[in-house]
Amino acid sequence: NAYGPGMLDAAWFSLITACTVGYGDKVPVTNLGKLLSVLWLFTGTFFVCILYAAVTTGLILDDLAASQAALKLEQLPRDLRPYKVGTAISLAKRVVEERIPGVTITKYPS
Repeated sequence: NAYGPGMLDAAWFSLITACTVGYGDKVPVTNLGKLLSVLWLFTGTFFVCILYAAVTTGLILDDLAASQAALKLEQLPRDLRPYKVGTAISLAKRVVEERIPGVTITKYPS
């Protein structure tokens, strides 16, 4: 009673179930066919993840651009040096420090 062939079938069943691909009427029969199917499955998953990452990055960059525009960084007063300035956004801290040399800024957790 060797467990080897059953282990491969169990691994195949688990992977297909976890990826919600389904079982279908046509399934690979040989181990090579299953291996190629698994590689194809991971390739598809990889490209879907790349798509989600690109969309998420675009949304985040749009949000950052809107935040920067809301700060109106071009109109920062130059007389902030004697005051304690605080921000919750790292980007704002970095930009204010670049635009107003000598200002002390504290970054607070958001």
